Amino acid sequence: MKKILFYRQVLCSAVPLVLLLAPVYTQAAAVDLHTKEKAESGKKTDTLPFCTAISKTTGNFYDLRTLSREQGVHDSDFHIRGHDYGHNFTMNICAPVLEPLSSVVGIDSLANISAYYTTEKGERYSIGQLASPPAFRGRKLVLEYKNGSPCPQSTDLRKSSIIALTCDRELLTDIALSFVGQVHECAYFFEARTRHACAKAGSQGGGADTLGPFGIFALIVFVMLSVYFLAVSRRRVPYVHAFVNSIFSVVQRMSGWGPESTPQEKTSRPYQ
Repeated sequence: MKKILFYRQVLCSAVPLVLLLAPVYTQAAAVDLHTKEKAESGKKTDTLPFCTAISKTTGNFYDLRTLSREQGVHDSDFHIRGHDYGHNFTMNICAPVLEPLSSVVGIDSLANISAYYTTEKGERYSIGQLASPPAFRGRKLVLEYKNGSPCPQSTDLRKSSIIALTCDRELLTDIALSFVGQVHECAYFFEARTRHACAKAGSQGGGADTLGPFGIFALIVFVMLSVYFLAVSRRRVPYVHAFVNSIFSVVQRMSGWGPESTPQEKTSRPYQ
């Protein structure tokens, strides 16, 4: 009985400690790795692969190259519903659209158009082409397309687009694109949810993904089991015997027997 109480005390002491320290340790390890890589990443910013980015505040690495549609690999571009805008959009990520274009309003070179829409009359308007890699606005990862078709209010202004990328690890598809809105038919705003917008530790994709909720939970379970079996091994009690004792302890607590009671003592006690 004393052995069972000992194991119970070990587990009860370890669980709160693990729950407290696991997230702190995980975050501290990630920050330490980011700090070490930050100095190197600052020097290598110009040599980053295209369609990748490094956060200047955390040192996290972001890789969007998997989202690009490529000729011979993918059949079509991304298609986005315009809803109340009245036109739907066609877009590629970090690359020109795959669909061959014969004519686009106000655009002479059609090779670099990354997003456009088609009116009911069949006219195509470019809403920008990729001019720079993804970058951070504060803590928000954004992708900008510029130099599209002329804006209706001024031929000196060109249509452009901003795509805000949000980390979504639970999304079943690679990306979910949605149209947010537009201003004066000149600036267009989109939201992209994707797991590829989640941070990776280390520069230029060299590190592993930082631990998420499931990783932290797995770490807690692993530490709890390690503490339990360590206590068992120190007492030199076989694992199976310890497991049976723990099950008996649970049954004992559910049945209401005291730590020093027996079934006979339980039944022989007078009712209060």
